[in-house]
Amino acid sequence: GDTAKTMEYYNKSYKIFEEMGDLVSMSRQVGNIGWSYVGKKDYKRAALYTKKAIELLKNTDGLDLLYNWYDNLSYINEIEENYKDAKQT
Repeated sequence: GDTAKTMEYYNKSYKIFEEMGDLVSMSRQVGNIGWSYVGKKDYKRAALYTKKAIELLKNTDGLDLLYNWYDNLSYINEIEENYKDAKQT
């Protein structure tokens, strides 16, 4: 698919949700960007965006997404053989 276009739409959506103050939806967009980087095998960026998605969910009721982002982060750490960070998350 057209990854650049996908990222553009995620970023546009993020800005709309930011204006609305919708942290759960902002997290969803950031996490989706992170997962896009997994597809590109850019695991450092994937981890960065996934951690940001987790941060956005603090003090919200987005537990289903929180589970998803931690699951994604564990997958990224496993691929990168980054077991030190995996233990801390």
